[in-house]
Amino acid sequence: MLGTRSIYLDGWRAYAPWQQFGTQITPKDVDEAKWMLFNINEDFSESTDIAAKHPDKLVEMKQLWFMQAQKYKVLPLDASGVQRLAYPRPQISAPRDKYVYYQGTGEVEAANAVDVRNRSHSITAEVVIPKEGAKGVLLAAGGSFGGYSFFVNKDQKLQFSHNYLGIDEYKVVSAGKVPTGKVTLRMDFKRTGPPDFKIGKGAPGTVTLSINGKQVGQGNIPITVPLAYGLSGDGLSCGRDTCSAVSADYMGASSPSPL
Repeated sequence: MLGTRSIYLDGWRAYAPWQQFGTQITPKDVDEAKWMLFNINEDFSESTDIAAKHPDKLVEMKQLWFMQAQKYKVLPLDASGVQRLAYPRPQISAPRDKYVYYQGTGEVEAANAVDVRNRSHSITAEVVIPKEGAKGVLLAAGGSFGGYSFFVNKDQKLQFSHNYLGIDEYKVVSAGKVPTGKVTLRMDFKRTGPPDFKIGKGAPGTVTLSINGKQVGQGNIPITVPLAYGLSGDGLSCGRDTCSAVSADYMGASSPSPL
């Protein structure tokens, strides 16, 4: 699976962990890769690699692996697991450039939600802000291990946050508070460069915030999540941020929507 190799026989297990070789792994790559050997009868937790102590047994297990791989048509191996996660998947619906989500609907699983990774896009929210003001999440995708959130923060300012794998949170915040009444809130993300999947970086971009068509904030997002939002299982939600919080600015607090 994903270029890993393993074989078990009579209490022995040989194992070669995943290594990135490109689109396919050649027989030479498989033969020269580092293999580990374990005696399950004496070391059930596989804590000690004994390949150096039993080179003949390792050779035997590797040869057995090749025989089984040929028999069951495993070759050639495909080790492009990381790249394949970035490939577009077939969709059951026709192509479209606009998605509409409503407050109160259930969380949309990540694979079925709008995919804005590594591309320019915008989010528009039609809201009604009461006289006393409001705060809360407008649209969020992913969770504390990666994703984005468009929300009105505790200071009643418009904010967009991009959570890069739980490592950094990049924020753009409006200069002033969101006004009361019927308001149109918008976030525009303009891609400024290509993604670099080899080093785990998604496309950078510039975020522009606007209220009722007037620009109220702008900033750069130097790195975005390259492959998948919601590594913890979180999907897309409208009017709230379900499961784990994308932004630390409302983590642990309720996030009622001003919609």
